[in-house]
Amino acid sequence: MLFNCIKSDKGIALVAVLGISLILMGAAMALGLSAGFFGTTTKITREIDQMRFVADFGLENYRYYLWNQGCPPPGWCSAETDENGTKQEIPQDRYASVMWNLKNSNLFPAQNFSIDDHFSFQHHIAKNYISAYGAYIIKGHVHFRKDGSWVDDRNYDYTVYAKRGPNPKILYVVSTSMKRRKIGDASLPVERYPKRSSVEVALHFSLPCPEEYKQFGQCPSKTGESGEIGVQTQLFGGY
Repeated sequence: MLFNCIKSDKGIALVAVLGISLILMGAAMALGLSAGFFGTTTKITREIDQMRFVADFGLENYRYYLWNQGCPPPGWCSAETDENGTKQEIPQDRYASVMWNLKNSNLFPAQNFSIDDHFSFQHHIAKNYISAYGAYIIKGHVHFRKDGSWVDDRNYDYTVYAKRGPNPKILYVVSTSMKRRKIGDASLPVERYPKRSSVEVALHFSLPCPEEYKQFGQCPSKTGESGEIGVQTQLFGGY
């Protein structure tokens, strides 16, 4: 009887140990799957955030170009079509690239921006000859860096397009960002980019502007928020 009790107790203990082991194994597998899923979603989220940032960055560059170059409606400085500055009217029935405008303006040379103590990004606008198109393709390049080093999967391009609308004071603008596979893929045709993000806005030209907006530099004469007065400069308007 005693032997049977001991044997029974050992059997119960063995079953308990096996049960606990199975529970721990299941928990470990679930944790591993969760960690892998979290890592994947974090990377996807980061890519989405960075592509949206790059698209917004391209849009702001074009907005700055319009303001700095003095591009009021209805012409909006036209759309440059080549490196010689040849211009054509921005169409009303379709979007046209305005990247030659940004490139030829020389407003955006190679730039380095710091995000925080570890991350920064480099920006420049370049032309790449695409043999399949038989022409140059102009794109803005953005390279994110970590601790000053290149990160191979964090390289993006953007292209900005514009078209006129029925209201002559409104310009419709689309900025599209594209993720490159690696640093050396800057010359890939647009169709081969695997991931994209776009933003679309309607820019409204606001000159003359209301009195309360003077501090934002949208009028020929402005008064700064810090109290300075008599700031006279040629400001072309706000978008």
